[in-house]
Amino acid sequence: MDIHFLMCISFSFQIGSEIVGLVPLKPVLEAAEYFIKKENLFILEEEQKVQLAVSRLGLNTLSPFDYKTRIIEYAVANSAATSPLLNLTVKNFVGEVAARKPAPGGGSVAALVGSMGAALCRMVGLLTYGNKKFEHLETEIRRLVPVFHDAMENLLPLVDADTKAFNSIIEAHRLPSATPDEKIAKETAIQTATLTAIQVPMATAKAANSAWAALLELSAIANITAISDLQVGAKSLETAVQGAVWNVQINLSGLRDEEQRAKFRVEAEEELRLCQEKFAAVNKAIEKRKEDSSP
Repeated sequence: MDIHFLMCISFSFQIGSEIVGLVPLKPVLEAAEYFIKKENLFILEEEQKVQLAVSRLGLNTLSPFDYKTRIIEYAVANSAATSPLLNLTVKNFVGEVAARKPAPGGGSVAALVGSMGAALCRMVGLLTYGNKKFEHLETEIRRLVPVFHDAMENLLPLVDADTKAFNSIIEAHRLPSATPDEKIAKETAIQTATLTAIQVPMATAKAANSAWAALLELSAIANITAISDLQVGAKSLETAVQGAVWNVQINLSGLRDEEQRAKFRVEAEEELRLCQEKFAAVNKAIEKRKEDSSP
């Protein structure tokens, strides 16, 4: 099934359309992008795009179309077992972090803090967008907001990924090592798990750092009434990068490959340097905005 098939269905939605079985996500999103462009809409959330496609294609006309069970990717992934931490309430997540166990720990918290930081930046952008006072900035805002949306979405799955990576190290260390073959298998599993435990927080640092250029631009034009929210967002992104780098560094000691270890150390230091430099620039711009707007 592809977008062309779905678009053919859309021409018959006046009298009703129905798809039997499961639908892949890709053509649904492609159909949504078609309608977004055609109607000059500004939609970022994947589920809102899906709902738009379902509506425009008339998939609800003849019978209810529950996209959470009818779209393949959602049917497979829509389970608490897939993302146990992200599916917790805020209170329960905090409880998990506070519990007497090593995970979820700093890596998962860093990813979540970064995602919330990007979400705050996105919020400030949207509070500027659609405001008559800032109408002349619409093009810029429509370009900047998706950057924060993508950073937010990219950081969220790393919350669970970091805890899973740590748990994999623990499980690898529990493997038997009574025979030479078992020792080799155990060491291989430990090194594989350690590598993942380095790569995940590195991905957190990179995802958080991806927002700085857009954030610096937004700092200069954002609705001043929400500028403190933008500042909290910036600090949250900085915290996410610092926390992620600390997690990379502490896991490097478990990596036996010296060349890889040196490469990751340099890479982590560069991500931290970039973050510190960009945060300082953003914070300076925000402080100037606050100073200029004070009575």
